[in-house]
Amino acid sequence: MDEPTHIGDRLKNARIKQGHTLDDLQQLTKIQKRYLIAIEENRLDDLPGDFFVNAFIRQYADVVGVSLEGEEQRHIQHTPAEGYTHESKEKVLPTRSELKRSSRETKFTYSNDSKSTLPTFLLVLMFLLILGAIWYYIFYMGDNNPAISEGNAPNQQMIQTQTESSEGAESSVESEAEAPQPATVVTASTEQTQTPTYSVTGLELPNTLSIEVDTTGNSWVLVTTEGDDPLFEGVIQGGSTQTIPLEEGMNKVFVRIGFLPSTTVKFGEATVEMPADYQTNQTQTLTFTIE
Repeated sequence: MDEPTHIGDRLKNARIKQGHTLDDLQQLTKIQKRYLIAIEENRLDDLPGDFFVNAFIRQYADVVGVSLEGEEQRHIQHTPAEGYTHESKEKVLPTRSELKRSSRETKFTYSNDSKSTLPTFLLVLMFLLILGAIWYYIFYMGDNNPAISEGNAPNQQMIQTQTESSEGAESSVESEAEAPQPATVVTASTEQTQTPTYSVTGLELPNTLSIEVDTTGNSWVLVTTEGDDPLFEGVIQGGSTQTIPLEEGMNKVFVRIGFLPSTTVKFGEATVEMPADYQTNQTQTLTFTIE
């Protein structure tokens, strides 16, 4: 690594001046204590990657009220950090302008919709053919065969009774299928808080928390419960999903995400709506209360 910057000394002095301990700062930033110590001692190699060097230092500086100088900003943005393989070091995360430009240039096709309607069309066609065959047999063949015509009334009555019973059974099945089922709902809180907060209702525990990362970039994720009990910590590679079990009795879950634009959070099958500023404030902690 290049000659280390003294930003760690400035941050440490600001923390001590404000009367904060490292434990206090861990609660405020949701950054693990060992990473805070590494920042203060200018051991940036101990952080999980160059992206998180920038993100963690900025988070630390915001909390203790330190304004990063121009030279310090350039240093932490271009200082390489160990912890990735050679392949991951060469991969450059897209900027916000590149993400916006790519979203404008993306062309969507809807061929999947036309494919999905094909089985439905075939079922409707088969149903119409069956109805046509029944109509032809009853009305055309019955008129040309006196024996069949004379005994047609009981048969028609039997067919009608069977049809009514089958329709009744189908309506009963449909009513059971349409009965409301409890669904998981994740609602963003409207209260002004330091971090985005959500309420999770209809989630039956035990269940799962899924974190999906698309191909636009990797994302570092830390998931904890009340008391800072860690459920997961690590870098989720682009194009993969990390599933985290949620046990009974869990009331609160904290999810800290290093790169929000590429990350999707799900409780069961319910998708969490990201904060409105997730494109500009890309590293945030989301707080979930399970009701």
